[in-house]
Amino acid sequence: MQNGVMRKADIIADVVLQVNDSYQCQLLAYTNTVHNPDGGTHQAGFRSALTRAVNQYAKQNNLLKEKDPP
Repeated sequence: MQNGVMRKADIIADVVLQVNDSYQCQLLAYTNTVHNPDGGTHQAGFRSALTRAVNQYAKQNNLLKEKDPP
């Protein structure tokens, strides 16, 4: 990854994350520089992959409480 751009084969993905302590989520999806206001499969896939990665990191580093689901 270099300057927020990950390159693999001919695929380029720009990702910007801002984390805060509120419960409000705003996710803006773009495909080929075109805004997708309804999100679609790109947004659903990204959200699922991000959730999976954060949960995996939390489990590996014992950051979850006992009552938290697996």
